[in-house]
This record gives sequence, structure tokens and C-alpha cells, in this order.
Amino acid sequence: MAKEIFFFLYRDVLIGLSSLRYRFLFCLMMFTAMAILSVYQLQTSAELLGMDRNMLTYTDLLFSLFQGVDYEIVEKKFLPFPFSWFLLQMMIPFLLGAYARDDFFLHTSFLFVRAKRRLSIWLAKVLFSLLAVILVFLSFLAVSWLIAAVFFSPDIGFREYGDAKIKPAIGGGWTAVRLTWLTIALPFLLNLCGAAVYTMFSLLIRPVYLFLIFASIYILSVYTANPFLPGSYGMILRHGMFDPARGFSTAACVMYFSVTLLAAGVIGYRLFKRADILYFGKD
Repeated sequence: MAKEIFFFLYRDVLIGLSSLRYRFLFCLMMFTAMAILSVYQLQTSAELLGMDRNMLTYTDLLFSLFQGVDYEIVEKKFLPFPFSWFLLQMMIPFLLGAYARDDFFLHTSFLFVRAKRRLSIWLAKVLFSLLAVILVFLSFLAVSWLIAAVFFSPDIGFREYGDAKIKPAIGGGWTAVRLTWLTIALPFLLNLCGAAVYTMFSLLIRPVYLFLIFASIYILSVYTANPFLPGSYGMILRHGMFDPARGFSTAACVMYFSVTLLAAGVIGYRLFKRADILYFGKD
């Protein structure tokens, strides 16, 4: 079975990367523009505080891009919506698009004739979506590091700006390295889980509907403290590091995504397994 999964995964990597290359480039361009805008905002903020505009680090840039919004917006609805965070989360559903579904519709006969088990095809599609997330995040991290190196400092840590704006807000015992790691890990886990769930159900539901469902869930996550909605777990400002009273722990985040992925996997595969083979040959 492992060889069969690898065969279909290798096929998805070859076909999928080619199919998604323009969407990937668009996402990369969007992220670059957002990172440069964040640099401008950070440097402006530093100047307003009477600091040198170069007293910034890679940690500050990552935090600015992925921070999300704290729970105050739940109580005060008029606070600004975190558009940067929202756009970054929606890039993965946009990137994956209808690839998995279209591939089934176009190559149904080939896929089901070559596969001894439907599970192999299904797992290959899910694994490909996870690889796509890894590729996207590595690209985002590389681009943001280069931008930080050009405009101020590519170091992980706090300089004058971070000491004034971020360090006082985090609890004792939290270092800049741990902050940087969590700032990356939380949205990465959110998107990893989201990509898998999106791919599982895009085989059964039109991707445009799934895209709207994901957008609605992320918007609701911003304006509520409901622990069953995934968005909060992708915001570093809602972590216990910043909000010991209401914030979630790293362990709770990992548990939430693990349970969600497992439940979605069981439900998604059962529905996929029961689907009529003729369904995959038409839209």
C-alpha cells in the first residue's frame, strides 16, 4: 500500500505543482507586498516612538504579519478587522482551489483502474495538500527573512522596538526565540489542518462553497472567543503568552488540530468511500 500511495503522491506532485504554479506565484507576490507594507508600518511606528527606524528584527516582522487580534475585539466590535491575518489564512484554500476535484473528474478511469484501494488515492491528495502548505510557508519565511535583512535586521530577538512594544506584553519566562517559534507554528498548524480538511471535502463539495465556508469560519473566529472555531488557534495574540486568563495553551492548540484532523479524516474518507464511482466522472 505504501508504494501505491507514493505512486499517486508522486503523480500529484508532478501534476499539482504545475497546475498550481500561477496561484503559488500570486500568493508569493501578495505576501511580499504585505510584508513590505508591514515594514513601512513598523518603521513608521518606531519613528513615532522616537526610535531609529532600523531598531527592528525578523521577529518584529513575523509578529506583525501573523499576530492576528486579541480578545478585545470580541467585546469592542468596532476595532479594526485583521485583514492581513485573514488574507494569509485564505491563501491556502485559494492556492489549492479545485485541483483535487478536477483531477478526479478528468482522470477518474485512470485513477480507479490503477488503485487497489481508494484510500491510496485519497491519502495522496491529502498529503499533497500538506506538502503545498509546507512549500508555501517555507517560501513566506524565506521572503520575509530577506525583506528583514534588506530593511533592518534578519536576527531573531528583540531590539529597541521589540523591547518597548512586545516584551512588556508577554508573560515571564517567554523569550524572543519562543515567541518567534510560536508566531510561525500557530498559523502553520492552522493552515496545515485547514488544507487537509479542505482537500478532503473538496472531493465532495464544490470548492467555491468550501472557500466561502472557510472565509465565514475565519471571520467568525475573529469576533468570538468560541474554542470550537479554529481561527483563534492561529493567532499569537490569543495565546496564553499574551492573555493568561483567556488565552489557549500550546498543548490545547495541538490537541484541537489533532482531534479536528482525525474527525475530519474519518468523516471525509467514509463519505468518499461511499461515493458512487460515476460521481467522479461528472460535475
